[in-house]
Amino acid sequence: MAVQRISLAFRRKSNTDLRIFTDTIILGFTDNPAFPSPPVSVAELTALNNTFANAIEAGMEGGRPATRNKSLARQAVLTALRTLAHHVETKIGDDLTVPLSTHFQLASKNRAQRQLDVPVILSIQYGPTTTLLVTLQGVPNARGYMFETSVDLKTWVFSSFSTKTRKAVIKNLTPGVLYWIRVQAVGGKTGASDWCLPVQHRAV
Repeated sequence: MAVQRISLAFRRKSNTDLRIFTDTIILGFTDNPAFPSPPVSVAELTALNNTFANAIEAGMEGGRPATRNKSLARQAVLTALRTLAHHVETKIGDDLTVPLSTHFQLASKNRAQRQLDVPVILSIQYGPTTTLLVTLQGVPNARGYMFETSVDLKTWVFSSFSTKTRKAVIKNLTPGVLYWIRVQAVGGKTGASDWCLPVQHRAV
């Protein structure tokens, strides 16, 4: 059986999108019990990304030194992300919750195969306190479904991974807060689908 890999497609992101993506990875590793001692610490990655952000801003004024600094800062961030991605691959097993909790994406094993369809959220119900129960329209060939939540549609946080399409549990919510919820299908051979349209619901 082919080994599942972490996607390195972030290498092709624009400077601004790479900075935002790195912020998401920082969130994924912060206080993550599955990765207590990553080869690049949260503090180190944060410092590299802050340097990159400053270099992007300085580069807007143009000039060869600013352009070179921006390029060097980008390469430093990419090197750190690749190091973390390879580290996460060592944790990949049957339970995809562990690698996906870092916000890295899984790479497709078969590029000739069609990408997974996008799942659809059919309904959201109240569960026990701090949880919501989501019913999905299932996707053929999906191994499971990864859920993320946001309060502002800007910063997305990993919530849970489920193999169920009925009453999948969204965990660790704050009662009274309105959350946006989105989901993507994850497959063994086709990587992951695009994210579905987010749906808003209040936690209790």
